[in-house]
Amino acid sequence: MELLDGEERDMTSRTVADMIRKEVGSVPEAQNISFGSTGRFGKAISVSLLGNDHEELTRAKDLLVTALESYGAVKDVTDTDQEGRREVNITLKPRAYALGFTLQDIAGQVRQGFFGQEIQRIQRGRDEIRVWVRYRPEDRAALGFLDQMRIRTADGSEYPFTELADYTIERGVTSIDHLDRTREIKVEADQADIKDDLPPILAEIEEEILPPILEQVQGVRASFEGQSRDQARMQASMLRAFPIALLGMFILVTLVFRSYGQSLLIFSLIPIGMLGAIWGHGIQGLQINMLSIVGIIALSGIIINDSIVLVDQINRNLRSGEKVYDAVYKAGISRLRPILLTTLTTSLGLAPLILEKSTQAQFLIPLAVSVAYGLIFGTFILLVILPAAFLVFSSLRVRASMLFKQQTVTPESVEPAVKELKMPVLD
Repeated sequence: MELLDGEERDMTSRTVADMIRKEVGSVPEAQNISFGSTGRFGKAISVSLLGNDHEELTRAKDLLVTALESYGAVKDVTDTDQEGRREVNITLKPRAYALGFTLQDIAGQVRQGFFGQEIQRIQRGRDEIRVWVRYRPEDRAALGFLDQMRIRTADGSEYPFTELADYTIERGVTSIDHLDRTREIKVEADQADIKDDLPPILAEIEEEILPPILEQVQGVRASFEGQSRDQARMQASMLRAFPIALLGMFILVTLVFRSYGQSLLIFSLIPIGMLGAIWGHGIQGLQINMLSIVGIIALSGIIINDSIVLVDQINRNLRSGEKVYDAVYKAGISRLRPILLTTLTTSLGLAPLILEKSTQAQFLIPLAVSVAYGLIFGTFILLVILPAAFLVFSSLRVRASMLFKQQTVTPESVEPAVKELKMPVLD
């Protein structure tokens, strides 16, 4: 079903799927049945069972499907181990070999009789007519007529099929999947309630449901795929890139301020912004996902920028000869309006996206919430904590200098911005 656009309907696709599920009810003969919308990242719960023994894989699959069906946090449990179509497997008897038949000969005549064989093509104007020969409909209406079939030899003799071969009816193999050069059977399911947090569900499946199942089978291991694999891949990429980005920013800030202490002070405020982003998700009733983390990464740069503006003004005031307390106080007064304007304009600019109700914008809302709420909470806390922390660091520098130099020093003399003025200039 292709639903109307989100602006034209008053219910989500999941609500529609739940209504259809309720109307359909149970389907006892269905091998797999699920109701939901398609997603580019796969099912929420997707577990790949890997092993080389198909019987053990099938057993593990059955155990896992049974366990997930009784697990209330998931629904619509399906698997990729589907039974194929029924196949007729022919086995030759000794007499068939004695008469010179091969399996291909017998199967070929069976196909010709029941399916047919093209024997001629006749051209009629611009059309081509194909002539096929096979048994009459009443002679091929049921598989039982195979017992009455007669097989012809090369010299024209005929023998009953039952004297030359036996047959069995079995399910064939629809497909054989492999992952990492190992046979795979995938078991998938959806969340029963979309409002539930997915990571705890996956953790419970991994820690409580899978271990007892894997203990009952031999040579089978489990791997989480679908959304879990995409998120794990993205998280690994962020874990590699984010520290490098932070290190690059730290080096740039240190080179500008010429102070490791001030750089550490600025970067220590990043967790405050993260806390605000987490609060924002709670206020909006949203789950923290990968786009939320992307927003937190962007938020880190904005908070560092606001912190740099305030610390730079403090250093400017110190270089102009002001006392430490006065420099911090006046910097807070002079930079209050620019910092607040930056915060409010950015947050208000993201407000339309946060309040958007269309389905097309829903996946971007966590990113906007991380930036907007993190910036609002982070900025107001930054305006209080950063000046206070600067004064604390200044007091610690004074005590450290007095401890090592054994003489009285002023708070201004130990500040990196003031020390720059006293550095000798080389001609």
